[in-house]
Parts: sequence; structure tokens; C-alpha cells
Amino acid sequence: DMLSELTDQGRQLYLATSRDRHTMRLTLDKLGLTNTFLKHVTVTCVKEIGGLNKPSADMIHFLVNNHQLCTDNAIVVGDTTHDIGMAKAAGLPVIAIMHGSHDRERLQAADPDHMVENIRELKQLLLKL
Repeated sequence: DMLSELTDQGRQLYLATSRDRHTMRLTLDKLGLTNTFLKHVTVTCVKEIGGLNKPSADMIHFLVNNHQLCTDNAIVVGDTTHDIGMAKAAGLPVIAIMHGSHDRERLQAADPDHMVENIRELKQLLLKL
């Protein structure tokens, strides 16, 4: 699958989700993705330190600060305007994928750097970047 292919190429994958810890763990377990992401941050993590949920950049700052990450080659992939806002607030490029709750027009209005229709297009774009 795409995530395995990216990690096989040496890409490091991190997860920033507006879900709480428990829901995130259940979802990752159900999808068989428990060990796919190096680190994750949930809304629970950010709220525990007095931070804000998306579209604030607090989730990205949490990952960067707590795991000594460099964002020089980072890119955010998201399916909502909140994800796009978070990336922009953190000064990171963002790819919008149209399989979430926000439609094309709403995603385009948030001005992502790239937009893809599906996972296949996302994979092609990520392999080029």
C-alpha cells in the first residue's frame, strides 16, 4: 500500500488528528496501521499542554518540539480545511485530498498547495516530491 511504499523509501510518517487518543488507537488498530506512523499527536495531547486544535499549528509544533523534528522536507496531507489551515499556520506546504467531509470548492477556497482526487493521485504526487 501507499504508506508502506513511502516508509520503504525512508519517508517518516507522523499523524496529527483531531480525534482523542482512544479513538485514534482504535482506528489505527482496526485499519492495521498501528505501527505505520513514527509518532502521533491527538487533540488530547495538545489540550493537555494548553494548546489548540486545528486549524492552529499547535499539533505540528507539539510534534516538532517533542520529537526534535526538522520540517525542511515536511508536507501535510489533509482532507479538511482545518488541516490546510494548520499547515499554513505552521508554514508548511499542504496537499488536500478529496475524500473527507469537505468538498472540492471548500478545500480550494482554503488554498492548498496541491489538490488530489484520491489515494492513487496522492501517491503519484508524493513520490514526485
